[in-house]
Amino acid sequence: MMFDLPVEVAAVTDAMSIAIFCYWLLDVPATFLTGYDSGGILEMRFRVVARNYLKGWLSVDVTILMLDILIFVVLGLNPATTEADSSLPSFRLARALRLMRFLRLLRLHKMANLAADLLDRVKTDSFMLTVNILRSLSAVLALNHYVACAFLGLALMAEGQITWLDIAGLSGVDFWTKYLSSLHWSLTQFMPATNNIAPNTAQERVFAILIVLIGLAVFSSFVSTVTNTVNQLRRMHMEHFNQETRMKSFLTQKCVSVDVWCRVQRFCRLRIVLDKKSLKEADIPMLKDLPSSLRVKLHQEIYMPALMSASWMSVELAELDEQLTLLLCDKVFSEKVASALQEVFLNGHECNEVVIPGGPLVYRSSRLDEVVKVDQGAWLCELCLWAHWEHRGQLDAREVVHYIVINGAGFASLLSKHGGPLFHRIRTIGLLYIALAEARHEDGRDQLTDLPLPYGQAQDVTGRAMQFSNMQPGHVRHGQTVAGLGSMLGGV
Repeated sequence: MMFDLPVEVAAVTDAMSIAIFCYWLLDVPATFLTGYDSGGILEMRFRVVARNYLKGWLSVDVTILMLDILIFVVLGLNPATTEADSSLPSFRLARALRLMRFLRLLRLHKMANLAADLLDRVKTDSFMLTVNILRSLSAVLALNHYVACAFLGLALMAEGQITWLDIAGLSGVDFWTKYLSSLHWSLTQFMPATNNIAPNTAQERVFAILIVLIGLAVFSSFVSTVTNTVNQLRRMHMEHFNQETRMKSFLTQKCVSVDVWCRVQRFCRLRIVLDKKSLKEADIPMLKDLPSSLRVKLHQEIYMPALMSASWMSVELAELDEQLTLLLCDKVFSEKVASALQEVFLNGHECNEVVIPGGPLVYRSSRLDEVVKVDQGAWLCELCLWAHWEHRGQLDAREVVHYIVINGAGFASLLSKHGGPLFHRIRTIGLLYIALAEARHEDGRDQLTDLPLPYGQAQDVTGRAMQFSNMQPGHVRHGQTVAGLGSMLGGV
């Protein structure tokens, strides 16, 4: 610390110092429990994490914490030390320790990593680019704070010389006016602005020359960062603007009605907002280059909960063939997004996919007396996995909803090519599902819809399939075709 602060300012800085000290004190044990990235692998073993911290930042963190403790002790024993009794050894020690607080700037490296981790959680590109501009501006302001303190300290420590404070008539004003004037001068050295403050002593002029040279580099870098960020924002908005312009030209050329025009335009604008907020795997080209093993692991974590949510699926069934279970997650599952008022499927259309909502959807059918609200995780159109199926109703989204789909043809093809006990069990479940669907259809009182079977009936089918497999153990011939599976399962 180059000069003494007023009592009210010193109280605020002391409180901030204690709060910062407590944060970094708690950060030391927390770091022992925080994993780190080791060559693309998240390392969570306590001994390895502790060894990495011991070899890295522990010595720096402990040194800075001990320095803070020593400062608190010295200032606590001599709280009333002022410039008048600067000859006291304790005062000189406290002044030296305060200057050593600059070592705490080493923590900026850890703070930069923490800021990067927080930015990784930002979902929108526009907000992330805005945060980058604010971060650069904050760095410039922090640098100017230290420059202003140094410039003011040079004037206060100059004895018997006419300093910039005397030239500007600020010698007798309060501390805040002096500091803000110095900060104003500092900012004008980094940016194209004017100021009526000028250095006067030799030390002040040498310091000003160094700051001008540093400011030239910092200002150029800051302007370049802001320019690149603004250009990125413009490119993002320009792409959407071009799409909307082409859409309007198309609708004009086709002479569509005003009603259709407004509905199409509203949907396209909602879609643009949806594309910004709701990312899918297909929207990220880099994920296509993932190694196969890593891609399978990624799909397992994303889609395995959806597979296990099927009313006929169980842990025991998945353990029959874990490799085939992972292949199902990797090959036949995918994710889609529906915007508000968008139809997921329509009545009478051919069904090729099972739909697993990730949020509330609304289903209506002429076979039902009322509209049904479909819960998250329900399997709709399950029969398309085993037979030809046409939609018996319409599924709509009332808000933005992510949902998972299972390709029916891919599901059957993968199972038949792989074979094994899991294929045998799922084939049996499919046969029982079809038999139950035909019975309900012939009965006439229970109309077939796209909705899933009641949980009790689904569990009964699963139990009967397991009993059938136990009664007739065997293995399905490997290499059966999709057509062969379809012929065994029939159609609805």
